Amino acid sequence: LGVTGQWVAERVCARVDGVLRDIDRPLEGDCTVSFVDFESTEGKEVFWHSTSHVLGAAMEKAFNANMGVGPAIEQGFYYDAYCGGEALNEASLKLASGEMKKLCKPKGSKALAFELVLATKAEALDLFKDSRFKEELVATRVPEGDTRSVSLYRCGDFVDLCRGPHVRSTNVCRSFTLIKNSSAYWMGKQDNPSMQR
Repeated sequence: LGVTGQWVAERVCARVDGVLRDIDRPLEGDCTVSFVDFESTEGKEVFWHSTSHVLGAAMEKAFNANMGVGPAIEQGFYYDAYCGGEALNEASLKLASGEMKKLCKPKGSKALAFELVLATKAEALDLFKDSRFKEELVATRVPEGDTRSVSLYRCGDFVDLCRGPHVRSTNVCRSFTLIKNSSAYWMGKQDNPSMQR
């Protein structure tokens, strides 16, 4: 299946036998395929989640942040990050937004692709050995002896634990506004570090 041009640009992801998938992921046999656009609830969630990855990449670069989780929510997205105990403010939002815009280059420029990477638990633990929160997620949520692959997504230098799917590249994520920040305890537990959200 080959699809190109404006027709694909309007699609956020695909639904293959009822399961959401990246639009460029190869088909593995006979299946039913439909496409999801931004106007659907699922399309918005995929767009927002992809944009949260862009925020994560910007936070790592701007604040040398140790990233936690970054889900899509009902009306957008967020990312929790540990910034060494430093609280972010309105100036921080502007800095993060500027870094995001650099990653979301306009059409015609080289955008960063969202790439699915499958790893073993041992590979994921090694990859995240300097990322306390990601390492904890792999250690506690991937069963020992589990033969399933750990699903990761790479976007430039940023790698995150993620099932996907995602939009094709960062240039799809150009339209965003960071509107507020707050703090939250890691995993909602008061004894855990305070994250910037």
